[in-house]
Amino acid sequence: VADLFGFEYDVDLETKTGVSPKMLDYNKTDLQVEGLLYRYFTERLSEKEIQLAKYLTSIDSVYNKITEKGVLVDTKLCKAELKKAAAEIDRLAHKIKSKTGEINLNSSQQLSDVLFNKLGYTPTKKTDKGAWSVGTDVLKGFATELTDDLVEYKRLEKLRSSFLQPYSLVDRI
Repeated sequence: VADLFGFEYDVDLETKTGVSPKMLDYNKTDLQVEGLLYRYFTERLSEKEIQLAKYLTSIDSVYNKITEKGVLVDTKLCKAELKKAAAEIDRLAHKIKSKTGEINLNSSQQLSDVLFNKLGYTPTKKTDKGAWSVGTDVLKGFATELTDDLVEYKRLEKLRSSFLQPYSLVDRI
Protein backbone atom coordinates (compact mmCIF):
# COMPACT_ATOMS: atom_id res chain seq x y z
CA VAL A 1 0.00 0.00 0.00
CA ALA A 2 2.81 2.38 0.85
CA ASP A 3 4.33 1.93 -2.62
CA LEU A 4 1.01 2.68 -4.33
CA PHE A 5 -0.35 5.53 -2.20
CA GLY A 6 2.56 6.97 -0.24
CA PHE A 7 1.51 6.06 3.31
CA GLU A 8 1.77 3.05 5.59
CA TYR A 9 -1.25 0.88 6.28
CA ASP A 10 -0.37 -1.18 9.29
CA VAL A 11 -2.28 -1.21 12.55
CA ASP A 12 -1.46 -3.16 15.67
CA LEU A 13 -3.69 -6.06 16.72
CA GLU A 14 -5.23 -4.05 19.59
CA THR A 15 -6.44 -1.44 17.09
CA LYS A 16 -7.68 -4.04 14.60
CA THR A 17 -9.86 -5.69 17.24
CA GLY A 18 -11.52 -2.39 18.15
CA VAL A 19 -10.31 -2.28 21.75
CA SER A 20 -8.38 0.95 21.31
CA PRO A 21 -9.37 4.60 20.76
CA LYS A 22 -7.24 4.37 17.61
CA MET A 23 -10.14 2.46 16.04
CA LEU A 24 -11.70 5.58 14.45
CA ASP A 25 -8.39 6.44 12.82
CA TYR A 26 -8.07 2.87 11.61
CA ASN A 27 -11.59 2.92 10.12
CA LYS A 28 -10.88 6.24 8.39
CA THR A 29 -7.63 4.89 6.94
CA ASP A 30 -9.38 1.68 5.94
CA LEU A 31 -12.02 3.60 3.97
CA GLN A 32 -9.36 5.76 2.33
CA VAL A 33 -7.40 2.69 1.25
CA GLU A 34 -10.52 0.96 -0.09
CA GLY A 35 -11.37 4.04 -2.16
CA LEU A 36 -7.83 4.39 -3.45
CA LEU A 37 -7.62 0.69 -4.31
CA TYR A 38 -10.97 0.86 -6.10
CA ARG A 39 -9.82 3.86 -8.15
CA TYR A 40 -6.40 2.33 -8.79
CA PHE A 41 -7.82 -0.94 -10.14
CA THR A 42 -10.80 0.47 -12.06
CA GLU A 43 -8.43 2.73 -13.96
CA ARG A 44 -6.29 -0.26 -14.93
CA LEU A 45 -8.84 -3.03 -15.48
CA SER A 46 -11.07 -3.58 -18.47
CA GLU A 47 -14.85 -3.65 -18.06
CA LYS A 48 -14.79 -7.45 -18.40
CA GLU A 49 -12.19 -7.76 -15.64
CA ILE A 50 -14.26 -5.51 -13.37
CA GLN A 51 -17.39 -7.59 -14.05
CA LEU A 52 -15.43 -10.76 -13.33
CA ALA A 53 -14.19 -9.33 -10.01
CA LYS A 54 -17.77 -8.41 -9.04
CA TYR A 55 -18.97 -11.88 -10.03
CA LEU A 56 -16.22 -13.58 -8.03
CA THR A 57 -17.03 -11.39 -5.04
CA SER A 58 -20.68 -12.46 -5.20
CA ILE A 59 -19.66 -16.14 -5.46
CA ASP A 60 -17.45 -15.66 -2.43
CA SER A 61 -20.42 -14.25 -0.51
CA VAL A 62 -22.58 -17.26 -1.40
CA TYR A 63 -19.75 -19.63 -0.50
CA ASN A 64 -19.34 -17.96 2.91
CA LYS A 65 -23.08 -18.32 3.61
CA ILE A 66 -22.99 -21.99 2.59
CA THR A 67 -19.95 -22.55 4.80
CA GLU A 68 -21.67 -20.90 7.78
CA LYS A 69 -25.19 -22.30 7.42
CA GLY A 70 -24.84 -25.34 5.16
CA VAL A 71 -27.20 -26.45 2.41
CA LEU A 72 -30.63 -27.94 2.99
CA VAL A 73 -31.03 -31.55 1.91
CA ASP A 74 -34.32 -32.99 0.71
CA THR A 75 -34.23 -36.07 2.93
CA LYS A 76 -37.56 -37.36 1.60
CA LEU A 77 -36.21 -37.33 -1.94
CA CYS A 78 -32.94 -38.96 -0.82
CA LYS A 79 -34.86 -41.71 0.99
CA ALA A 80 -37.07 -42.33 -2.05
CA GLU A 81 -34.05 -42.47 -4.39
CA LEU A 82 -32.22 -44.68 -1.89
CA LYS A 83 -35.11 -47.12 -1.98
CA LYS A 84 -35.08 -47.17 -5.81
CA ALA A 85 -31.30 -47.59 -5.94
CA ALA A 86 -31.37 -50.39 -3.36
CA ALA A 87 -34.02 -52.27 -5.36
CA GLU A 88 -32.02 -51.92 -8.58
CA ILE A 89 -28.80 -52.95 -6.79
CA ASP A 90 -30.55 -56.07 -5.48
CA ARG A 91 -31.93 -56.88 -8.93
CA LEU A 92 -28.50 -56.49 -10.55
CA ALA A 93 -26.79 -58.49 -7.79
CA HIS A 94 -29.14 -61.44 -8.32
CA LYS A 95 -28.69 -61.27 -12.09
CA ILE A 96 -24.88 -61.07 -11.83
CA LYS A 97 -24.64 -63.85 -9.22
CA SER A 98 -26.74 -66.12 -11.41
CA LYS A 99 -23.75 -66.03 -13.82
CA THR A 100 -20.85 -65.77 -11.37
CA GLY A 101 -22.04 -67.80 -8.43
CA GLU A 102 -22.20 -66.52 -4.87
CA ILE A 103 -19.47 -63.88 -4.50
CA ASN A 104 -19.02 -60.53 -2.79
CA LEU A 105 -19.54 -58.10 -5.68
CA ASN A 106 -17.73 -55.39 -3.71
CA SER A 107 -14.57 -57.51 -3.47
CA SER A 108 -12.18 -56.78 -6.33
CA GLN A 109 -10.22 -59.92 -5.50
CA GLN A 110 -13.27 -62.21 -5.71
CA LEU A 111 -14.58 -60.46 -8.82
CA SER A 112 -11.18 -60.72 -10.52
CA ASP A 113 -10.94 -64.42 -9.68
CA VAL A 114 -14.39 -65.18 -11.11
CA LEU A 115 -14.05 -63.06 -14.27
CA PHE A 116 -10.52 -64.05 -15.23
CA ASN A 117 -10.12 -67.57 -13.80
CA LYS A 118 -13.60 -69.07 -13.90
CA LEU A 119 -15.36 -67.23 -16.74
CA GLY A 120 -12.34 -66.84 -19.04
CA TYR A 121 -12.23 -63.08 -19.56
CA THR A 122 -8.78 -61.93 -20.62
CA PRO A 123 -7.21 -59.50 -18.13
CA THR A 124 -6.08 -56.23 -19.69
CA LYS A 125 -4.72 -54.05 -16.90
CA LYS A 126 -3.06 -54.42 -13.51
CA THR A 127 -3.57 -52.32 -10.41
CA ASP A 128 -0.69 -50.52 -8.70
CA LYS A 129 -0.40 -53.50 -6.36
CA GLY A 130 -0.08 -55.95 -9.26
CA ALA A 131 -3.55 -57.54 -9.20
CA TRP A 132 -5.70 -57.74 -12.31
CA SER A 133 -7.96 -54.70 -12.43
CA VAL A 134 -11.75 -54.96 -12.39
CA GLY A 135 -12.30 -51.19 -12.43
CA THR A 136 -15.14 -49.75 -14.49
CA ASP A 137 -12.76 -48.70 -17.27
CA VAL A 138 -11.65 -52.34 -17.68
CA LEU A 139 -15.19 -53.72 -17.39
CA LYS A 140 -16.49 -51.28 -20.02
CA GLY A 141 -13.84 -52.59 -22.41
CA PHE A 142 -15.39 -56.07 -22.39
CA ALA A 143 -18.83 -54.74 -23.41
CA THR A 144 -20.77 -57.85 -22.46
CA GLU A 145 -24.10 -58.04 -20.67
CA LEU A 146 -22.38 -59.27 -17.50
CA THR A 147 -19.72 -56.57 -17.46
CA ASP A 148 -22.28 -53.86 -18.33
CA ASP A 149 -24.35 -55.04 -15.35
CA LEU A 150 -21.25 -54.93 -13.13
CA VAL A 151 -20.52 -51.36 -14.24
CA GLU A 152 -24.09 -50.33 -13.44
CA TYR A 153 -23.96 -52.19 -10.11
CA LYS A 154 -20.76 -50.36 -9.14
CA ARG A 155 -22.21 -46.98 -10.19
CA LEU A 156 -25.38 -47.47 -8.17
CA GLU A 157 -23.52 -48.85 -5.16
CA LYS A 158 -21.24 -45.79 -5.16
CA LEU A 159 -24.25 -43.47 -5.44
CA ARG A 160 -26.03 -45.34 -2.64
CA SER A 161 -23.12 -45.52 -0.20
CA SER A 162 -21.53 -42.11 -0.83
CA PHE A 163 -24.57 -39.89 -1.29
CA LEU A 164 -28.06 -41.30 -0.90
CA GLN A 165 -27.53 -43.19 2.35
CA PRO A 166 -25.63 -40.45 4.24
CA TYR A 167 -27.78 -37.59 2.91
CA SER A 168 -31.02 -39.36 3.82
CA LEU A 169 -29.95 -39.13 7.48
CA VAL A 170 -29.35 -35.36 7.70
CA ASP A 171 -31.35 -32.29 6.78
CA ARG A 172 -28.39 -29.98 6.21
CA ILE A 173 -24.85 -30.46 4.94
